[in-house]
Amino acid sequence: MDNLERGLYYIPLDLYTARLFIFIDGSLANNKDLRYIIVLVNERLNKKENKFTIKGNIAY
Repeated sequence: MDNLERGLYYIPLDLYTARLFIFIDGSLANNKDLRYIIVLVNERLNKKENKFTIKGNIAY
């Protein structure tokens, strides 16, 4: 599903291994205008470099 007029496109995910990440702006923790992003992603681990990469879609 593409939404090119808004600059958004969605990539296919493996739902069996998908994870839900929620990123929160900590500077607004006590503010009613708390900002956050919910993302459904597939994660790829690089154990040799102790890093990981996520690729996914913004849900909210």
